[in-house]
Amino acid sequence: MTIKAKNYLKIWFLSFLTISGCFAFFNGLIDPYSVVGSTEIKGLNQRKPEFSDHLRMGKAAIINRLKPKGIILGSSRAEQAYDTEHPGWKTQVRPRYNLGLSAVDIYELLRYFQHAHETQSIEQAIVALDFYMFNVYRFDKPDFSENRLAVTIDNKPNFLYKYHDMLAAFLSEDAFLSSITTIRRQTSKDLSKDYLSNGQRAWKHKPRVILKKGGFNESFSQYEKNTLRITYLPPPENMYSFTHPKTKQYSLE
Repeated sequence: MTIKAKNYLKIWFLSFLTISGCFAFFNGLIDPYSVVGSTEIKGLNQRKPEFSDHLRMGKAAIINRLKPKGIILGSSRAEQAYDTEHPGWKTQVRPRYNLGLSAVDIYELLRYFQHAHETQSIEQAIVALDFYMFNVYRFDKPDFSENRLAVTIDNKPNFLYKYHDMLAAFLSEDAFLSSITTIRRQTSKDLSKDYLSNGQRAWKHKPRVILKKGGFNESFSQYEKNTLRITYLPPPENMYSFTHPKTKQYSLE
C-alpha cells in the first residue's frame, strides 16, 4: 500500500470518527426519546414531542434510571387518567412512574412489569386491564423489543439490555431528525404528543381537541367506530381470539 493510500485511509477514518462523534453528541444532548436522561433545557429539549412515537423505547430507559417502587400499567386510559400523586398511593412508595403504553397488549404489559420489577422491587402497582388487551391478533407491536427489557419472559437476566437502543438513540438518522424536530417544536402550541415528567400523557388540552372534533357527542361516536374497527377487531384479520391459531399462545395464561 502506498503512502498516499495510507494517508487517505487515516484521514477518512478520522473524519468518520469526528462526524460520528458530533452526531452522537448532538443526539445525546437533545435526547429526543429520553433514552440518555440528558439535562432538560427550556427552549432546547425540555419538551419531547418525538417521545410518544418511541414510547416503548423511552419508557423502558426511564425505568432503568428512575427505578420506581410504584408503577401504573395499562393502555392509553391509564396513561392519561392515573396520577402518580393521587392520595390513594402509599406515602412511602416513591419514586412512582406512569408506565402506561398506548395500545398495549397483555403480553407487553407483563413484560414491562417484569422489567420494572427487576430494576427495582415493586411495592405498589396499579394495573388497568382492557378486554381488547387479550386479543392475540393485537400482539407483536413493531416498536416492541424483548432485548431492551432487563429480563426474559422466564425471568432470566438480559445482561446487554441497557445497550440495545444506544445505536438508535445516538447514531441513527431517525434520532437526528427527531432531535431537529424536538428543537423546532419547543414553542409549539400542539400538546397532543406531550408527556409529563411522571410518565403521564398531557391531558389538559383534551377539551379543546374534543370541541374541534365537533363536541362530545361527535367525538364519542368516532371513538366507538374506531374501537370496533381497530381496537377490538384489528386489521388485517379483523378477528378476536384468546388463542393464536398458529403459535397456540393463550393470552389469558
